[in-house]
Amino acid sequence: MLLNNTPSIGILVVTYNRKKLLTELISSLASINQPINEILIYDNCSDYPISELNFIKEIKFCGNPKINIFRSELNTGGSGGFSNGIKMLYSNNDFVWTMDDDITFPKDSLKILLEEIGDFSVISPAKINKAEEIIDVASSKVDLNRPFFISHKKDLFYKTKNSSFKGTFKVESFSFEGALFKSSIFKEIDLPVDNYFICHDDLEYSLRIKKNAKIIGLTTKTLCTREFEIDRFSTFSGWKSFYAIRNYFWIHKKYKYSKFWYLRPIFFSFVFIIISLIKGEFTNIKRIIKGIKKGIFQ
Repeated sequence: MLLNNTPSIGILVVTYNRKKLLTELISSLASINQPINEILIYDNCSDYPISELNFIKEIKFCGNPKINIFRSELNTGGSGGFSNGIKMLYSNNDFVWTMDDDITFPKDSLKILLEEIGDFSVISPAKINKAEEIIDVASSKVDLNRPFFISHKKDLFYKTKNSSFKGTFKVESFSFEGALFKSSIFKEIDLPVDNYFICHDDLEYSLRIKKNAKIIGLTTKTLCTREFEIDRFSTFSGWKSFYAIRNYFWIHKKYKYSKFWYLRPIFFSFVFIIISLIKGEFTNIKRIIKGIKKGIFQ
């Protein structure tokens, strides 16, 4: 929906119980110097009503966008928030810009993403931590064929100083944090999965993009800041471990790169069962086993 040669942008913010972080994100979006068509704040059933945060509607955004706050009746997790939120936005906008509530952007971020998206179906700004190290989990290659390797990702852009590489790159994986999509991609390959709750929904969509001969971009020409750093392996030692394991089986089952598709997620699960045994985290072992059962039989 190009108006006066200006693309219409819909911004999706998925939030849950992080008022301070949401405030910081919205404040950073207020500095964006590219006109915005609409902003959807998808509240995943927070313990307090987001609609009472009047500062959101009082802040002035470029383009005077329509601001909607949608409160889900249930916490649908990140996967539900992104899938359902994108569904509400993409038909009315040329681009959809997705984000969680724990990142912030410089004022020229959207402008640069629009300049760099080119032939990519989706492009993300590299994420940095407070030490200005790149901590993006994007990778140049995703390989599910190696059953006895911990990571399916090769050449991660992680713990890299900004000055070590510059430019825009083709990658095979991305996260929904800060990703700018051409709305046409959702018409062509459908919406992201909504039933993963959390973990690997971005990996599933990355694989679907690749399967449909579309391409993903990552740029360091603009950077977004993650307000806190996530230990990638902590996902498998807490409440998220059930979803991480179950969804990993679902992805391998769906894409079946070999008839022995189950070997990799089984090996992966076994590694984290051993780690949990060493740490004495026996409850976590129960979660992992439950994830294995649901992943195989559900």
